[in-house]
Amino acid sequence: MALKSRDARAIELVRNGKSIVVANVSGELVFGPSRFIGYQNNSIDVHLDLRSERDGKETNPAIKRVLGMERCLHATAEAEFLRYCVELGVYPPGNKRQYWVLPDAMLLIDLQAVRHDKMAGETEKVQLQKARLGQGAFRAKLEAKWSGCCVTGCKIREVLRASHIKPWKDCTNEERLDGDNGLLLVANLDALFDRGLISFSSDGALVRAPKITENELQMLIGDAPGRIRLNGRQADYMRCHRELHGF
Repeated sequence: MALKSRDARAIELVRNGKSIVVANVSGELVFGPSRFIGYQNNSIDVHLDLRSERDGKETNPAIKRVLGMERCLHATAEAEFLRYCVELGVYPPGNKRQYWVLPDAMLLIDLQAVRHDKMAGETEKVQLQKARLGQGAFRAKLEAKWSGCCVTGCKIREVLRASHIKPWKDCTNEERLDGDNGLLLVANLDALFDRGLISFSSDGALVRAPKITENELQMLIGDAPGRIRLNGRQADYMRCHRELHGF
């Protein structure tokens, strides 16, 4: 949208956006209003010529279908959007903005939030960044507890992921570093868990969402028993996960 060239027309569209897609472009967060990016082969000149004919009631459902996700209020995205606007030299109105955060932007937006966290010291910021990347002390805690994938028992470190139970965006910094708020999972199960396609009951039994069939799940976990042991604190975190994903 010509933001790099400081096109005032494009900047104004971003400033007034109410439904916004957040993307990671070459390691930088970029925010695009749905009324602009919801049309193919769009340009700032074309968009402004047709502006009176365009409506978010058309673009928002189209973007939802393409991305396969709902837009939502997102406190972290909102904070980064406001910083983005300041860098552009504008101040957006006090609208309640909603966001689609693309998968490749989720990690970056969380890391940016850590960097800008005025309540965290530098040492804590390093720990938080490593925890978000599934590294450092947080991963070490999970490896010590689980020894391998907590579902399949796989011990190949390269395919194991340190996954937060209660989602990162909903956690306090203390919860983000809490070893009880994590599972060690092989990559395919980590993806299923992160997207709410599987969870675990209060007694540790694996439960699946209707979107995935028993046969599909068996292809991914094989003959694994599908039950893990949870202590009381882990069970509390897992309840948050189930509630979030509608189990």
